[in-house]
Amino acid sequence: MWETCLMSVTVFAGASQFAAAGQFVGGAVPGVAALALVGTTFVLNARHVLYGLSLSRQLPLSRWQRAVAAQFLTDEAYGMVLVAGPRDPGG
Repeated sequence: MWETCLMSVTVFAGASQFAAAGQFVGGAVPGVAALALVGTTFVLNARHVLYGLSLSRQLPLSRWQRAVAAQFLTDEAYGMVLVAGPRDPGG
């Protein structure tokens, strides 16, 4: 139970959480599993960095606003900004 709560607090991407759950259930070797888990999580979360860099050109936000907005950056939100953002005068 504690591992699940810790994952929810520290890992934003649901895909990373599902990948970790699959590795936990698979019963991988603990040392190797930890390295594979960290690597998988890093790769799956790297897209959020690219999303943020891409949106920084379209959304003029202060540093504080960016920190808050990053908590709401999902695949769906990114897609909506790309599609509707240029048409919406408010961004």
